[in-house]
Amino acid sequence: MLAWELNTCGYHGEDGHIYLGKEEGESFGPTYTTGDTVGGGINYDSQEFFFTVNGTLVRTVSKYIKGPLFPTVAVHSQNEEVTVNFGQEKFAFDVKGFETSERNKPQVAIEKLSIPQNMNHRLVKNYLLHFGYEETLHAFNLATSSKVPPIYVAQENGVDVQEESYALHERKILRQIGALEKAVEYGRSELAKFTGLTVFQDIVEDCFALLVYECPQESNVGHFLEVSQREVVADAVNAAVLSTNPNSEDWFYSHLETLLRQVMACCVELRSSNDGQGELFSLNRLLKNNNCKRIKKSGFDRWQWLG
Repeated sequence: MLAWELNTCGYHGEDGHIYLGKEEGESFGPTYTTGDTVGGGINYDSQEFFFTVNGTLVRTVSKYIKGPLFPTVAVHSQNEEVTVNFGQEKFAFDVKGFETSERNKPQVAIEKLSIPQNMNHRLVKNYLLHFGYEETLHAFNLATSSKVPPIYVAQENGVDVQEESYALHERKILRQIGALEKAVEYGRSELAKFTGLTVFQDIVEDCFALLVYECPQESNVGHFLEVSQREVVADAVNAAVLSTNPNSEDWFYSHLETLLRQVMACCVELRSSNDGQGELFSLNRLLKNNNCKRIKKSGFDRWQWLG
């Protein structure tokens, strides 16, 4: 009998019971018979099977089976026939709506958490401090000073307040380097150090080209001045500044980045415990999809559906 054997699971239409690898079933849902449409699927994130009857979700049950799974339909009489839909036709059950609902559950749970306001402020202040946004940090302090007590991120880490201003001061100097002509001369002299090095030849030539044009943004190498390229350079400069700090280990990552790295590590561990099933945490996808509330992902690495 289907689902009586170990490592099998089945929803029986005769009694509406669910059988999980043993002869004794459990009450699960309605019975079904000729003319009914029955569906079954797997949610790899929650590690659950789910079943539907005539387009309506019945229930879910824990996916206790490890390893490959194979869809099976059992019949009891001769000449019985079943029609199977693997997606070539529209499903009776709104699987996309169910998928969206399941994807939103973690976000809904997160939004219900109560987080002290000053904790959010600490994360924002530390992020601004870490990346050297001095003016923005000052404006943020003014805007929040009347609402929450002042918080010194550096002091929380056991670092003197003077250490907090170190990175800001160094970055401010970098932003105030000389006039345009001096900057151009400086750029040429620094770039000259890399001439003759074949590994840098292409990038050096492109950088020299930027110094030739009066309006480099409109030149054929103007793409180097786009925001995406500036961010790459800014990150490299920022890392160099941080490396000169005596307490560089405390400043290498912002608190926000440390938190995100921990989230990613936890997601990897969770996926590993589920035999590599489920999807990895993707911050870019979260940020790009409706303010982190809806996640849409093509493919079937997370969902499998039969019905």
